[in-house]
Amino acid sequence: MKNCILSDYILSQVSLNEFSIDEEGYNKAKELVELRIQGIIDKQTLEDKMKHLLRNLHPISLLESILDIQEDDNEAHKKNLIDPNTIRSWTLKEDHRLIKAIHLFGVDDWSDVVKFVGNGRTRAQCVQRWRRGLNPHLSKQRWTAEEEERLLCLVKKHGKNGWAHISRLLGNRSDVQCRYRYIQMKKDNKVPHEFDDSVLLPSAKSLKKQPNERSEIFNIMKFDDNNDHCFSFFGEPLTMCDISHIFSNEFVMGTQ
Repeated sequence: MKNCILSDYILSQVSLNEFSIDEEGYNKAKELVELRIQGIIDKQTLEDKMKHLLRNLHPISLLESILDIQEDDNEAHKKNLIDPNTIRSWTLKEDHRLIKAIHLFGVDDWSDVVKFVGNGRTRAQCVQRWRRGLNPHLSKQRWTAEEEERLLCLVKKHGKNGWAHISRLLGNRSDVQCRYRYIQMKKDNKVPHEFDDSVLLPSAKSLKKQPNERSEIFNIMKFDDNNDHCFSFFGEPLTMCDISHIFSNEFVMGTQ
């Protein structure tokens, strides 16, 4: 399973870079990548065989760079140089460390994943980055009519406070994608009138930073400006500084 995560991520880069392979070629490439991950074939053998499948060997270079990452490479983590409350975008190096960590530990052992990623990244940030950005099974394509219809059915069945659950049932969209798409559908009058406006996103002004907040909440929060308190939407823990990342572009691709 862990090997599949890494191979799926590597092959997802083929689509992103518009390399031309058909379904049969994709399956063959995936098989070869997994053999390399398992150490059954070496880099040169993989390159020789992939030349017949891909126009560009960038995915192979990416795979090798991720496989070469070691936990003790992270000096910033060991020296505690970075404040976890600092708001900052993920770097390519951090993305690769996260992919390698998930390859090693899977998606059920976030403590070890966080330790491996380092750089002051919290559990909440690592989970978000994976679930809403790096997971190769997420679709970044436009929503189809069939997807929209299924989204509405799930919202009707599970309510508008269960986006994480709805996301898992859809399988290829993040909770943020689902929520943004639902809101856009309301604007486009695609949502039946019996649905109310209780799922509207909080405004940017309502995202109040609390400097000493540590993550007991891994949660998208909705703030009530009149009463100065917040309400949970997704039911997953998240630090306050993490909230600002959720509404950045890297988390909402595929919301159209």
